[in-house]
Amino acid sequence: MSLPAEVRRQLLLDPQQLAVLWPHSLDKLSQKIYLEDTLSDISDEEDPLPGKYMGGKNGKKLKSRTWESLKKPKRPAPQGANQVAPNMKNAIMAVYMVRSAYGLPPTIMFHHEFAKNPARLQLPVASVQLAHHHRLAGLFFKIGPGAVAFRVVLNMFTNSGMKHTHHPTKWNVLWAKRVQAEEWSSLTEYQKVNHFPGTRGIARKDSLYTNIEQMQKRCGFEHFNFVPRTFILPAEAEELQQYMEQTNNEETFIVKPAAGSCGRGIHLIKEMPSHLLERRLHRNGVEKEPKTYVVQHYIGNPLLIDGYKFDIRLYVLVTCFDPLRLYIFNEGLVRFATEQYGGENVSLDNQFMHLTNYSVNKKSAKFVNPSVAKFGSCSGKGSLGDKDSSSTTEGGKGEGEGEDEEDDEINNASKWRITELKKWCEKQGLNWPLIFERITDVVVKTFLSVEAITVEQLRQYTPFRNCCFELFGFDLMIDANLKVWLIEVNVQPSLACSSPMDKDIKYTLVRDTLTTAGPIPYHRGLWAEQVLSSPEAAAAAAAVANGTYMPIGPSNFIHRSANPAQADGFTSTSSLPPDDKELLPTLGVGGKLVIKEAEDELLRCGNFTRVFPSVDSDVKYGKFFQSPRPNNYLMARWEREKRKWAHPSTPSNTTLSAAPATNSSTFNMLNNSTSTTNTTQ
Repeated sequence: MSLPAEVRRQLLLDPQQLAVLWPHSLDKLSQKIYLEDTLSDISDEEDPLPGKYMGGKNGKKLKSRTWESLKKPKRPAPQGANQVAPNMKNAIMAVYMVRSAYGLPPTIMFHHEFAKNPARLQLPVASVQLAHHHRLAGLFFKIGPGAVAFRVVLNMFTNSGMKHTHHPTKWNVLWAKRVQAEEWSSLTEYQKVNHFPGTRGIARKDSLYTNIEQMQKRCGFEHFNFVPRTFILPAEAEELQQYMEQTNNEETFIVKPAAGSCGRGIHLIKEMPSHLLERRLHRNGVEKEPKTYVVQHYIGNPLLIDGYKFDIRLYVLVTCFDPLRLYIFNEGLVRFATEQYGGENVSLDNQFMHLTNYSVNKKSAKFVNPSVAKFGSCSGKGSLGDKDSSSTTEGGKGEGEGEDEEDDEINNASKWRITELKKWCEKQGLNWPLIFERITDVVVKTFLSVEAITVEQLRQYTPFRNCCFELFGFDLMIDANLKVWLIEVNVQPSLACSSPMDKDIKYTLVRDTLTTAGPIPYHRGLWAEQVLSSPEAAAAAAAVANGTYMPIGPSNFIHRSANPAQADGFTSTSSLPPDDKELLPTLGVGGKLVIKEAEDELLRCGNFTRVFPSVDSDVKYGKFFQSPRPNNYLMARWEREKRKWAHPSTPSNTTLSAAPATNSSTFNMLNNSTSTTNTTQ
């Protein structure tokens, strides 16, 4: 969809405004200034936190890799990859940048030869020379303590021109397991960290179901009935006992450790599990409280493929909570049990029949590695919700070439792509668009359960709205009635690549995650001169001395650190003009900035599909927010404005299908638009 020229002109950011909002960004116009600075390599003596990428007990873990080992890979670097000698001082490295369609600062475009997507070539990319080892203008990433240094993450950073650092603050992207309050509070508007404060409320199984239960009580059970009935032990042991007695122990339950992973400790029961309530003895002889377990109704009527149970691993990216911006990756995993399902009352101790965890079933003698099957690459041709979208094989063959052979081999694999599940559903006559609509509804409502606490903590700990992003792994199950059930949410989904299929999916996933997040290269020296010498910095230093943390940021970033839409006077949907009136003329700098950030992000999203906001997100989900968010109303109103230009003959009061937003409309807009280098009059 191409936006009208007048609309593009109204959205284009004036260079003077750009200089005020992002005065230290490293763009093509100011490139020469930074390269004239004295280049100096960061020596090992200047590294305040030497050590390994990944912490752990005694610092010993198999996947732990030092920077020295990264500089000396076991196999040659891919042809065409950026390479810098470890001992080369004053090294210069080419970094690809995504130019903004609306005059905002350019962002880093991540890339790797294993990440496939020809559509990426359509991005307006400019190659910018940066000082690779320059402490003030270079690009650095940090792996936080305890975080698994997945090879796909390390390769994506280094191949895109970034250098690893242990420095506590001099980095562009922080990839961490957990983020401390002082790390959030010290963020600049140019830095990105891979977690939001508050999202731990859906990470642990007990917290997830507690938050969903609260939403059921506040908004109605019928709106949030996508989790099985749940009891949390030992707190609700008495309630579970009474329920089992009422049902004569005829129902099956599944028991999971609240903080467990990889299928460890999961088993099925029909009677009260007394062993879960026993106190534990510590190795020093001191008694400890029983572990926390989640006991759920077992989903006894799952949708089966050739008699096997399966679940879905869906990847969801959140780039902002105010306004809420959610993306679903166009590819994911379908994980099968390795023995045919006999029913909820059959062989309760057979994990290979009842559990779909990959970590469990890969130990089965019947497990078939997907590497023996052909697979399609992430072509970005359409979203999972599109009825006619399909993937292609690595060799570029379409769906009709070798189709029977491909289907036969994939049907034998113990792990599929989601696009293969979609094909199977369509062949079986199942309504895949309805299934995906239900999946999207579950995803959105899950985040609404922690939206209030996350926004509150963002305003408490972080100085800017857009300094966080987070990739989630949703585990979902579909029953025989095509109802979608939420099993759990992973805030640190595994990015290990155990097969070519995993590599194809996860390299593209990480590439698009980081590119969509959009870290902005900046000059740390110029930023420090302005910010660290400000009164806000002095107040923050005093707060730190007293044991508290206070976000800092210059006052000219008010539209990015506070509430842009509210700053323009919009406090609810009634504050916005009706749908038959133009929106942009009523907006100030803050409201337009929210729209420009979202549109630029949509341009960069690659194989992600934006599912929130949408044309009816304010109507469909507005009632579930604990507090009205003006930015969310603004974005929903903007989506309806875009719909009018896409369907000019459609009356403004006509409700269209709320199709998820993809980057294709933005590509078309840029291809058909005039140059964005012109300034507003």
